[in-house]
Amino acid sequence: MSFSSNFKPLILIVGMLVFIPGSKSAFADLISTSTPTGTESRNANTDYVGILDSTLPTQVLNQNVAFGGVPNGYLFQVGDLVGRDMNASGGSRVWMYELILPTDALGGFTDIQFSALAAERSNNNLEGNDQISWSLFLNNDTTPVATDGPLAGSDWTLFSASLNHAGGVAVTRVRVEFVVTGFNANNEWFATRGTLSANYQAIPEPEAFLPPLLLLTFIALAAFRVRNFA
Repeated sequence: MSFSSNFKPLILIVGMLVFIPGSKSAFADLISTSTPTGTESRNANTDYVGILDSTLPTQVLNQNVAFGGVPNGYLFQVGDLVGRDMNASGGSRVWMYELILPTDALGGFTDIQFSALAAERSNNNLEGNDQISWSLFLNNDTTPVATDGPLAGSDWTLFSASLNHAGGVAVTRVRVEFVVTGFNANNEWFATRGTLSANYQAIPEPEAFLPPLLLLTFIALAAFRVRNFA
């Protein structure tokens, strides 16, 4: 029996142990969020800002809210950020999508992507200062690396931002600020949703590697097999 044929079963066994099912891949892992954070408020069914709890009926903070003049083609979804007559509601005009680098990461975020859509009161009923926009920030910087918007006067639109590389700097935090101005009259409202995502390389879990003692045992068995059956 040849030396190479003796090692075929050993290679198969070692391979099965090294690549244990369920172990974390060394390739890039994806992390994402579609939930913005901010201050919710609702004083009346036409005076609110917050996340939709229900679409039939439309609700914020588990109470009914009203929309008028919904643009053709736009369908509300649970999780949409919505607001109407925000001047009276007192709710937050700045909401944030945020990603924090996991503790099991080898390096910073890469391939950062943000996509969103927004709808508003149709028929161009908005005032000139009724605008919504997005800005993407890295780490704790105050200067955005990408912006989109503002949306003013149209029924609904798409927004997007993409960063395939972060300038060689380790990126441990990514945030997108969604800023609303105006929308302070009873017939003015907006609705939006977005997804922020990024890749990172994770540290492989310990079970992904063959324990050294077990590996030495197989080497010793292989040497014994070669000496006695070659």
